[in-house]
Order: sequence, then C-alpha cells, then structure tokens
Amino acid sequence: ASAVFGDRGQGVVRVPACGGLSVVGGRPRGDGVCPSGASLLACAADNGLFSIQANGTSSAFLVTQGQSTGAGQRYSVRVRASVDADPASFAETTVNVTVLPLPRSAPLCLSLGPVGAVFPSRTSCALPGAIMSLSPNVYYRFNEPPGAVYALDASLNLQAAAYPQPSVFRAVNALALRLGQAGVPQTADAAICFTNVSAFNYLDVPLSQLPAYYTNGTKVTVSLFMLWDGTTAGGIATLVGFDGYALVINSLCGCLGFWSYTTSPVFDCYGTSVATSQLASGWVHVVAEFTASGYTGNRLWLNGVAQSLSMLSPGGVQTPRNLSVTLRIGAALNEYATYNYGGCLDEFSVFYRSLSAAEVATLSNVGARTPIVLHSFSPAGGSVAQLNALNTTVTGLRYSFANTSDDSGAFSLVAQPDGVSALLVVNAPMNVSTKASYRLGVRVTNDRGLSLQKQFSVAVVNSEPLGLTLLAPGADMNYSSYVLAAAPACFLRFESPSGSTAAVDSSPNKRNGTIVGALALQQPSALGDSSFSAAFDGQLGTAVALSLPAGVGPRTTVALWMRWDGLVPPSGYAVPVSFGNYSLAFTSAGCFGFTTFNADCRGIPSPSAERWMLVTAEFVAGDVRLSRLWLDGYLQPASVSYGTPAPEAAVSSSASLGACLSCGPGIVHGFGGQLDEVAVFLRPLPPGLHTLLVAQRVSIPESDSGNVTVGVVSVRCANPYNNVSFSLVSGPGAADNALFRLAPLSAFSASLVLSGASDYETQSVYAVRVRAVARSGAVLERSLQVMVTNVVETIVKIAVMPTFGAVAGLSFAPDGYFRLHDDNVSAA
Repeated sequence: ASAVFGDRGQGVVRVPACGGLSVVGGRPRGDGVCPSGASLLACAADNGLFSIQANGTSSAFLVTQGQSTGAGQRYSVRVRASVDADPASFAETTVNVTVLPLPRSAPLCLSLGPVGAVFPSRTSCALPGAIMSLSPNVYYRFNEPPGAVYALDASLNLQAAAYPQPSVFRAVNALALRLGQAGVPQTADAAICFTNVSAFNYLDVPLSQLPAYYTNGTKVTVSLFMLWDGTTAGGIATLVGFDGYALVINSLCGCLGFWSYTTSPVFDCYGTSVATSQLASGWVHVVAEFTASGYTGNRLWLNGVAQSLSMLSPGGVQTPRNLSVTLRIGAALNEYATYNYGGCLDEFSVFYRSLSAAEVATLSNVGARTPIVLHSFSPAGGSVAQLNALNTTVTGLRYSFANTSDDSGAFSLVAQPDGVSALLVVNAPMNVSTKASYRLGVRVTNDRGLSLQKQFSVAVVNSEPLGLTLLAPGADMNYSSYVLAAAPACFLRFESPSGSTAAVDSSPNKRNGTIVGALALQQPSALGDSSFSAAFDGQLGTAVALSLPAGVGPRTTVALWMRWDGLVPPSGYAVPVSFGNYSLAFTSAGCFGFTTFNADCRGIPSPSAERWMLVTAEFVAGDVRLSRLWLDGYLQPASVSYGTPAPEAAVSSSASLGACLSCGPGIVHGFGGQLDEVAVFLRPLPPGLHTLLVAQRVSIPESDSGNVTVGVVSVRCANPYNNVSFSLVSGPGAADNALFRLAPLSAFSASLVLSGASDYETQSVYAVRVRAVARSGAVLERSLQVMVTNVVETIVKIAVMPTFGAVAGLSFAPDGYFRLHDDNVSAA
C-alpha cells in the first residue's frame, strides 16, 4: 500500500481487515510481501512509527506518528488482523508504505496583513486564504503552465483532474480583475479558458469522496469565478454539470440557473433572471448549491448577493436529479456534452455541504478588507505589518526582499518564532509629505527551496484628529452609552467583519440590517478609535436595508455620523438615509436636506465633503416642511428650499442606508462615503441630547475655589504619532477665554482650568473657544460651554465671635454668639 504523507504527518492509509487490527512483531508467515524466513527486523522495522485507529468493525486506519523524512522514504510495518471472538484466529501481512511527493509543495499564497494576523485571514491572504479557510473538498487554481497534463488540487485532498487536449490557458488573473485592489498588486496567475466550438474542451473532476449518486437532499456547493465570452451552443452555456444536473447560462429565456437536461418542450431553467450583457461584462463570482433529488432547495449567489430562484422557462419542467461522482467543468456530462461554455474560469472550489451566507460573503468580498496603514511620523524600529504564507508543509518559511529596484531599503524583515510569518519593520521615520507610498518585492521560500514572490505597496497615510470634545474629568466619550440610554429602535455600529450579510443591531431590539452588495469596513471610525465604519460605494451600489416596527409614528429621528465623498450620481440624489420616497439626500443642485424625489429639497447648502459630522434628521410624516436637521448638535435653519414636496410624505417601516431601495429596481440614488453609529428613534430626540452626543459642554457645581479643572479637552486620532497642541483662541463663542487656561494632559488632550471662583447667581454659562493643531498642521476649532449648576446654601458659613456684652432681650450676658451667613441673601 502507498500513501501520500509528504511532510504533513498524520497521513492515513486504509487497510481492510476482518476484525481488529494491530501492529505486531510476530514471525513472518510467508505472505509474499515478507517471504518466509526473512528476518523480523526487515518486515517490521518501522512498527514504532505507526499506530492503528479503529474504523468500524471491518477496517482500520494505519496512522503515522510523526513526520516523514521526505519523498522516496520507505517504511515496513507488520500488521495483524484478528477476529474479536477468537483472538487465536488471525492473519498477518507486511504493509510497505512509500512516501510520495506532494504535488503542490511551494507556498500557496503570500500576504501582507496587520501585526498579529493569523492565517488564514481575509485581511491577509485574499481569495486563496478565504477559500482554504472554509476547508474545500476540491480546489483548482488553474495555475499550471500551458500543456500541463493535470489540474492540481490545492485543497490537500489531492483530487487531481486530467486536462483533455487541447485545453487553452491564458495568463489572466481573475482575482486582480475582479477585485481591482489598487496599491496591492496580485500575483499574476492563470485561468482555464474554453471555447464552445469543441466538444472535448472540458475538464472532468473526480469527486472520489462523494458516494455514488448522492440522494435525499444532500448538498454540494460549487464556487467559481467566470469570464464569459457571451456565446452559447444552441442557447445553452454549461458552467458545470453532474450527470443530468447542470448550472447553465440559458440565453433562450435570460436565465442563470439549474438545468435537469430536459429539452422538450423547452430547455428548463430554474434560476434567476439576469441580462446576458451583465454576465459577460467581466469577472463574475458565482456560488451554486445543488440539492440531490430536489431542485427547489437549490441556492444561487452572484457576486455575493443571494438570488431569488424560479422556473423561468415558459412551460419548463424540472426533473429532480441525484448527484454523480463526476463533475464536468465547461460542458454538460454524458450525452449533452455539446452545450459547451465559452470563456475563462478561475478559483474553482467544491464543498460537500451547504455554505452559510457569511461564508459566501467571505468568498465574494475578499477585496473589501481593511488596508494596511503606515502612519505618518511612524518612528524607526516599529513593526507596521505582518507577512504570512500558506504552505502545504509544516516546515519553516524564510522571507526576503526579492529585488533591489524597490523601496525595501526603508524596511527590514524580522522572522517570527512560529516559523511561518515575519514582521515588516520601519528603518527610518515615515512622513507622508516626503514619501506617500513604498513598493516592495517579497519572496517566501520553504525548506525545499521552492518559493513564491509577490509585489506589495505600502501606503503612508496621515490620519487627522477628529471630534474636538469637552468631557468631565475622568469621563469617557462613551458615545454608544449615550445612544442606548435614549432607547433607540435600532443602533447599527458596523463592528461585524467585512463580508457579513447582516449589520448587527446593538440595541436590545435586535433589528439587524440586511447588507445589500459588497459593504466594506474602513478605519478609522467616526469616533476615531480602532473600530470600523461602513464604506458605501455610490457607483457600484451598496446599501443596508432596515426593518422598523409597523406603524412608525408621526416623527422619526435618525442620528448618524457621516463622511460624504462629495459626489452625486447621475440620478441627481445621493441618499444616506431613506424611508422610501421620503429621504435625506445630497442633490445635484447643492442642497443637503429632505426630499420626496419630486425635484424638491428642503435643507441647507451641501456641507463640505471628506469630514466627519454628526447628522440628526427628524422626519415628520405628512409634511416635509416640518422636518428638522441638526449638524454637530446645532439646529440648522432651512436656508435652501426648492420644488414642491410630494403630498402626504410617509415614513415607511422599510428604511435603508446608503441608497433608496424602494425607488426602483436595484439600488437607486447611491451614497458615496462612510456612515457610522446609526441610531433610529421612533420619536423626537430629548432636548439637549443633540449637543450631548457631540460632547461640547460640561456641568460643574458653583464653587468658591479657584484653579479648578472643569473638564478635559480632547481629540481622537487613529495616528498615535500625530500629536496635538491646544490653545484658547478668539472667535465666536470665546467670550470667557480670559477666565480659563489649558494645561497639557496627553498627546491628544488638555485640562480646561477655571482660574477663579464660580457663582451660579452671577454667571451660569461660560463660553470658550479651543483650537487643536496637529503635528501634521491640521487644525480643529470649536466653541465649548461650561455650565454652572446652583448649590443650595442653607447655611454655608458659621463663625464663633467674641461676646460684646449684654444682648437686648436676654436676662443674662452670653459667653459668645454665632454669626450665620447665607450667600443667597444680601444681608447677614
């Protein structure tokens, strides 16, 4: 028997038996493998390197206990099979185990990710890592050179498929074209390409672990990237096909779906209606779930979006089919091999199970990942990123810079103790004004001398400070606690990983939003911390659907942090929040406000783009003119108003973020930019909450003491090296600057100190204007308020005074008297 162990250890060879199996050192019995009279040492020399693991009553696994020494190594093991009921009845044989080379022993992928990332990670290894993290049963990358005989299986299950000739390969990188990751060049690899004019231009995949003709609702899922050339054979282009069961493009009825090989009266197609021009427009990711013996349980995703399936062939009849042990790529199986696919396929994987929506999103949205950020002013010696690689062996990997024509001199590579990763370390301080990006060529090599090389781009960014706030000493700007205390109907913080299909509701109501399209998460968040915000692409179409309680009240308020990219799509509206035909939008006429899409807008001039702002919008059902808008806690008068709002504007329970999902088919009026901390209230906000949410004032009790720290002025910044200095400056809201001073507290904060006493009856509100200047030169200014609260002084001063002698009305002379003074009255 032979088994592929490679260097993985725990290789398994299956040995049939009629009872128990054990590794024994008994005398040879002349079984042909170990001839009678041969020495025991020769026939059982390696017994100690193996063990037996039971596998039912009639077979067992022979398992390696350690790592083999390499390809060509040969082991000799003596195995006894005994009958449980009669241990004296047994048979023995010698099993010779030969170590064969793994067909793919070079590193599978090389990735650059955040420090501490562990492979597989969607932030680090892109598509190969995402697929491998889901444990596919078959995975073809089609990276073999032209003329290759086999398509090698990267899943480690070693299901190699023989290429028929002539298979045509073209150096086309589906991953690069699909994801288009600027600044992170993908390694150029190959795709397999077909033409539908050849009946033999296909690839048969042996599904050896799949029992013959799976039935009774068993699931098999296929994931692939396709670049279709737009042609069909007789109206049908077959992507993949079991025996009698295929995934096809049916141009006769405009369907991408499942075909049960029925041709009369029509070619059946149970799938989704999609324009052939859309399918032939570039690389498309398709995930198809086949259900044995029941096509109505099938599922289909296009670019990560679940499709609604139905019978689209007029009069079509779908015949339930089982799943065969052979899957054909590029053509239908058996007699229908003429309905071929034309175009390229790449990154083809098969799973002997269903995939969850989150797993499909992992495969579809690998481009929506957090970029590696190298902060401006980063000091020398700091670790800025981590290199990872996936290797088919468990041996160590060596990292090196691949050439000297790049910027590798600015960095060093430091190997890590795990033997599979390395840190990218800065050699000199970074400054975006000096150099904004670096190009690196990195090579990873395993112990066999096989290597993988890849180009990376590292961008230097200058994250600016955000959110100049004033908080009480020791208090935390816990924005979420303020929102949750106000009991929102839902509160979306966008903390789920990229690729998730749900925007999790952090309120107790758990009204999760549904993500439509490829929503990306970006840093920094609106609050300037290490969390994420949701990035919407107004061109490609991304949205989040909300479901609110039925019977939404007459006033609904949405509070959110927003960073607009400054663009308005050709439709004339960029919609961050929508209640159907009653929405908050940026218009091409320069208005930011409420609209009913009746060439109308009531609001303010569009604020500047590319800055975070807190937006609070109060929608009033039935009359847009009563709607109200706050920016950064301040109520905005409606200085822009044009057009006539549609009458009876309703606040629908079906809301959306990033676009209007009910204004037409698909995603309409897409918003471009970032949204974060989105809270929906089914009522007006309580008075004062608008300003509380932006933390622009503090309250102190009146006091006779001076030099009191009344609050902490701070900013949030994702760049820990972009230090900030604070000062009091003149301008609006600076009336009381002379009564205060600022004392440095940290790199991003300062204490606000009141020099003298405070008296509620004299002055209950102080106004100061603070400027924050970052190391990068960025400037933030804001007027802040200190509120003085009244202290009820019943008797606040008691003094014992010397006696002055007799007191009128008393019959005796007191030894002394108390003088009682109340600051709330003018007389003692």
